[in-house]
Amino acid sequence: MDKRIRIAGVLLLLAFALVFVGCSEPSVPVIASQVQGYGEGIVSLVFDIVNPYAGNLVGTYTEGNLLTGLPDTVTARVDDVDADGIGLALAINDWVASDGTVVRGTIDIDFSVTGSPLFISNIDLDSQLGYNHVAAIYRQEFDFLTAPSSLDDAASNVMGFISLVSNGVTLYNYSYSK
Repeated sequence: MDKRIRIAGVLLLLAFALVFVGCSEPSVPVIASQVQGYGEGIVSLVFDIVNPYAGNLVGTYTEGNLLTGLPDTVTARVDDVDADGIGLALAINDWVASDGTVVRGTIDIDFSVTGSPLFISNIDLDSQLGYNHVAAIYRQEFDFLTAPSSLDDAASNVMGFISLVSNGVTLYNYSYSK
């Protein structure tokens, strides 16, 4: 065999090896942490807008209206509002996370208020987010014992995946009915 062909073959094998080294599927905990971070980044934007008006949601927001003050890549429509809270439907279109990742999807958020004076006591969200060949459908809930100033003030922060897919491979799938 010609020496040039052998060298070309070795170089080709080396190139394939270099391309596929490190291309293993990220672990479920790594992806879960990413999804949680991106979701919380988006919810934080909305929280910062809604939280100051927790005591007067009905007087501040109207069903069908859009929230103002969000980036152009996040649209939040008021689904319902009453003395007990506010429900929002978010559309995320190419929102750029702090690490540069582009995120798309939808989030339905319910903010519940309680106390005197009223404060946000619970945030419940259903999310479908996609980024970098990852698709995640999950639920997350934050509970607050006192008036929060940020999501970090949550007494509990529970997250549960319904489906998690990466590069076409289902990593986690759970079905349930209410």
